[in-house]
Amino acid sequence: MDYLSSLIALRWTVTALALMVLWWRPWLPQSRKTVILFGLCWVIAATIEFWGMGLWSYSDVPVNIGTAIPTHLHAAALAGQQFSFAAAGGNDVDGLIAFTGQYVSLERLLLWFLPLWPAVIVHKLLVSGIAFFGTYRMARCVGTNRQIAATLAASFVFGHEFIIGPTWSHGLGYAGIPLLIWAAVGRLGRRHYWPGILGASLLYSASCLPTHAGLAALPAIPLAGLMMGRRGMLRALPAMLVLLAAIALNWHESFFAKALIAPYTLRGTGYSWATGDTVKMLWNIALNNTSLILWPLTALALLLSWTRNRQRLLWVALALALSLCSGAVLVEVPWRSIPGLALLAGLNLNNINFTAIALAPLAIALACANRDATPRWLALGLMAFAVGNMAYYKAAYASVLLSEGGMAGLSTVERLDTSVLRQDGPVRVVVVPYRLSPNMLWPAGIETLDGYYNLVLSAVAQYWDKGLLPDDPSKDLSSGFITFGQSAFDLKCCQSYDLGKYVDLDLLRAANVGFVLSTLPLEGLEQVSGPQGPAPTRRSQPLPQRIKGYFNEIFSPPEIRVYRLGRHLPRVYAANGVIDGSALSVTDKIAAIRSNALHRIVVADGPIPAARPQTDLMITGVAQGGDRVTIGTSSATGGIAVINIPWTPFWTAHIDGRASEIVPVNMVQMAVAVPPGTATVHLEYRRPTIHRRLMRKD
Repeated sequence: MDYLSSLIALRWTVTALALMVLWWRPWLPQSRKTVILFGLCWVIAATIEFWGMGLWSYSDVPVNIGTAIPTHLHAAALAGQQFSFAAAGGNDVDGLIAFTGQYVSLERLLLWFLPLWPAVIVHKLLVSGIAFFGTYRMARCVGTNRQIAATLAASFVFGHEFIIGPTWSHGLGYAGIPLLIWAAVGRLGRRHYWPGILGASLLYSASCLPTHAGLAALPAIPLAGLMMGRRGMLRALPAMLVLLAAIALNWHESFFAKALIAPYTLRGTGYSWATGDTVKMLWNIALNNTSLILWPLTALALLLSWTRNRQRLLWVALALALSLCSGAVLVEVPWRSIPGLALLAGLNLNNINFTAIALAPLAIALACANRDATPRWLALGLMAFAVGNMAYYKAAYASVLLSEGGMAGLSTVERLDTSVLRQDGPVRVVVVPYRLSPNMLWPAGIETLDGYYNLVLSAVAQYWDKGLLPDDPSKDLSSGFITFGQSAFDLKCCQSYDLGKYVDLDLLRAANVGFVLSTLPLEGLEQVSGPQGPAPTRRSQPLPQRIKGYFNEIFSPPEIRVYRLGRHLPRVYAANGVIDGSALSVTDKIAAIRSNALHRIVVADGPIPAARPQTDLMITGVAQGGDRVTIGTSSATGGIAVINIPWTPFWTAHIDGRASEIVPVNMVQMAVAVPPGTATVHLEYRRPTIHRRLMRKD
């Protein structure tokens, strides 16, 4: 039996056992006090492995600790700055990842005011608590008794991995949708309705991904209204508009930044979520490993509606069908052919389908509304169902905790001696992604060429796809997840690895990569820092020894080994020659870069005005900080200064106060022609913002 089948078998076995125990000794929360106590205990039990062991807690290692939390920390440190030199070769801060760019971030506020572990505690309990009590209020507001409402709430907390798993990237996200439905639909016509809507909307906008959970939350409000009857949708639309306005208010600069950057990115130029991804998305939603409540609760809700209220069955079925099918239909629209809507092609509109996960509990609540004599089997069955879903996720989280470690991985970076990385001026690193993420390095001020981010530039994606990792057909750079974690690179098998078999090391050197960081031993490279011992726990070891090793590594994560590549190109250097690559295909351009880059001969995307590539150009100084790079030069005849930062049109150059043109070179660099004599070159990253345009500063 494979891993997934084992989890599914465990889930239904525990559900059956829980039902037997509850039938023999029935217990359900009866009063408001017992519901509150049950809810608090359930939320603590649901999240305890994420925070209950201090810095050795789980906290969803790949997404939260590996990607989201360090990126939040990095963005907070760069507040007021548009450009990050540290993030994956250099990136726009607001366009870096889906959750950067908003004015107010609940997650960032927690990390500003609290140490990491308390911030994780508060966040996990808050998100799961809102999931539970939001679902409970949603069910109660339509007339369901406390037992059904509480068991539906318990089921929803474990209804999908996004609700309690990667919460630092999704925030309240999917967990907060029932709260919005209660505030917008359940409280229609009640006192203080609009302040409640405004408060819930502002909270949600400060902690969600509009491109993910937001796409599910907005239609959830009118579709929940539709479940109440044909007029319910119209009555709920104003509340949806308030939520939309709150999201726009908090996220408009983020949207604007991403829209400006999109035309130069992989998603903005060619990638589409249509067809194959739609089929995959629908298939995943149907499987138990993605949503544990959608299909069981939907089937039960339709059955109950059929037997009790067939008139409501129509509206319930219609709302669920629309929530499940809208995304699958919209993602197939050729958005790039519609003027002004090309950006939508880069969004996964299938996220709308997740609306159904919040509507399924509401459907059962409506079927049981205003019925004091709800069958005991239903309430006990829902309770057993919730316990089975908890067992499923607890087993899954335990296995990941063992194999990938906990929050202590971040402290591994804090122990890294970074002095060796800063001996030769600005330099980048890449990471072998075993128990170490490139994103972990950004808050420590270490600059990387790899990382987990969203709007990867087309040229950078091609550099990795066709150049650095040419032999890995499985890689998908559409989300910007650029690492060496490819299918042919088994990170748990070997005692040491020859990185040169998988990666083009010369193209790394050309991109200012001077070091490789790894918790695994590497061959063929000079180790300059870190432990000399054997590899961490390997899959080839006997099971008891492997489990013991994984357990020990939770509390004592493997230390980072630093390997020197050598011969890397500097952050700024003088070109020895220029090749016109404007007519070359991507493959031919990569070949030309591979042959010439380390000789400082650049492959340019077009002519460099007044260019005189000479070997006597001297780079006398380089300073970078904020959104600027300042370069001192000296030359008798002039030359070309190459800046090892990926080009976007938001970079401007001035030489001794006079504007100069910037030309993309070597796919991940840019160049400026420098006049004879002593000169100072100022480069500045200045992307337009809505605020500056309104103030007429752009």
